[in-house]
Amino acid sequence: MYGKTGRVRQRGGSAFAHLYGTARWQRTRKAQLEQEPLCVFCKRRGLTVLASVCNHVNGHPAGETEQQFWEGPFNSLCNDCHNSDQARLERGARQIRGCDEAGWPVE
Repeated sequence: MYGKTGRVRQRGGSAFAHLYGTARWQRTRKAQLEQEPLCVFCKRRGLTVLASVCNHVNGHPAGETEQQFWEGPFNSLCNDCHNSDQARLERGARQIRGCDEAGWPVE
C-alpha cells in the first residue's frame, strides 16, 4: 500500500495489513483522531503536536482476531512517535520516562 509520500508502507507483517486501506479503517481512524487530536506521547513530554496516526495500543499480539483489530483500544500518535517510540515499545523495549541530571535514562 502506498502512503501520501508515494513510498510503500510496511506493516511489519501484520495479518491484518489489508484492512488499513479499507473505508472502515479510514472511518475508525478519523473518529479516533477527532476524539483525541493530539499525540499522546508528545503530550506526556509537554509538547502539543497534532496526531496523524490511529495506533493500536497493544500492537498486534499473536492470536489477535479481526474483531479485536476493529475494537482497539486505540490512541493517537504523530508519525514520528508512531515510527520510533511506539515501534520500539511494541518490540518489547522498556519505556524510558526521561533522563536524570547526568543524562542517564530514568525508567
